[in-house]
Amino acid sequence: SVFLVRSQRFKKRRPLTALYKVDTDLTLETDDLLIIGNTSPSDLTAANSTVVALTGIANTTLGTDGTTDGQIMTFARHNFPNDSLGKHFEIADNVIEVGLNGTTIRWFESTNQMSDYDNAVDYSSTDPILVDTVGSLNFDYSPGTSSTNAILRIALTLTDGGESISLYHEVHIRNTP
Repeated sequence: SVFLVRSQRFKKRRPLTALYKVDTDLTLETDDLLIIGNTSPSDLTAANSTVVALTGIANTTLGTDGTTDGQIMTFARHNFPNDSLGKHFEIADNVIEVGLNGTTIRWFESTNQMSDYDNAVDYSSTDPILVDTVGSLNFDYSPGTSSTNAILRIALTLTDGGESISLYHEVHIRNTP
């Protein structure tokens, strides 16, 4: 079944096998992950998860001039457990971890889709360095609701040669599932 984003809402417990996306501004690939109605990290790994891998992408055309009008994303029959209140979906292609390894912040990018989304530390001293000479690093996450944004607070202190600088940044995460 194809689902039109423009005119309907995602329905709970309604199995879907395809989703129609207006426009082609987003580059999609087979095995990208379609996420609908995610409200917590545990939703991504639950038995009836909010995520499913794309099995195909087909462009649709409008009229005889060949203008691309949209895309149909296909996937295995899936029941998304939550409504998408804002008719939103997300596309992910893998898991990225950023973490402190000694005094170095490392970047780990999984090629195994969601299999590395397991609450285990996957970054190591062989992964690319983002920042070195880290004195301290703190992350504080305040989850949002369906009507408010989540906030990620990052406090970083860099220390080198007896001198330090402290940096602080808040990231507001749109939280419309």
